[in-house]
Amino acid sequence: MQSNPFRTILFTTTVCLSLFTSAFAQSDLDHLIKGLDNDDFQLRDQATTQLTTAGHSAIKPLINAAQGDSLEVTMRCIDVLQTLSLNADITVAEAAEDALQQLADTKHRYASPFASRAMSSLPNTRRTRAIVAVQKLGGTISSVSLSLTESWKGGDKGLAYLKHVTEIQQISLKQADVSDTGLEQFAKLPNLVRLTIDRCPNITDAAVAKLKKAKPNASVLVYGGGFLGVSGLDHAAGCQVVGVFDNTVAKKAGLRVGDVITKIDGAKITGVQVMVAKISTKKPDDKVTIQFLRGGKKMSKDLTLGKRP
Repeated sequence: MQSNPFRTILFTTTVCLSLFTSAFAQSDLDHLIKGLDNDDFQLRDQATTQLTTAGHSAIKPLINAAQGDSLEVTMRCIDVLQTLSLNADITVAEAAEDALQQLADTKHRYASPFASRAMSSLPNTRRTRAIVAVQKLGGTISSVSLSLTESWKGGDKGLAYLKHVTEIQQISLKQADVSDTGLEQFAKLPNLVRLTIDRCPNITDAAVAKLKKAKPNASVLVYGGGFLGVSGLDHAAGCQVVGVFDNTVAKKAGLRVGDVITKIDGAKITGVQVMVAKISTKKPDDKVTIQFLRGGKKMSKDLTLGKRP
């Protein structure tokens, strides 16, 4: 290992920088990279620690240094990149992960096997940290489901963590701060089978259509906030009402248990899911015409939808 002229100052400049910012100057990064090969073990360790706080700016120098002739320098560079791949800043984490993959794909005698080993150990740790991050941002997440409401503080950017929780099957959005960009993250989830979107004004119909095309086997329901106030079952003639909720439009309009809804605004209703899907496209105060059968007799009512609770 070569001796460096700054060994006696214990990296004073870079220590101060790391305490206040991750924006290291190039000259500081160069000193730290050289420090990985210093004769003094304490300085080598200090350089390694400092580089883990340097963020995105350290990644390219680490890639280059990892492909040198020193086994220890390579191992330290891989360790730093592995730490950065778990960074709370998703852009830093992804860049570090890309760097590890790049080194794993090389034929370098040291970098390739050590980077490959680092990559293989990441999934479980990333998953745990991703779940914690989503929870801190206001999401409710379990092994297979995710629920985001108005308390969600992560926006679209926070949804990038989901790529590390690939087993998610069901997602519920209720007045959450999510836009079309966020839906693109959902399209990448391999096990998604159901998504409900309830009053998320920043999500467009075009984005929903795009998601449905990307995930043809997933059920995607969009609720505009309109509410009728009945529960039902499939019926040969449409949707049979099996429950009418108190203090709802349906109750006030006189809909009864046993009525069979056959059409809404002229569109044929072939079952309960079709009825739910039709109402879900409506907003509070939208006017609709409900056609139904009562004891075999055709009836019709004009209603103004209420607000989904």
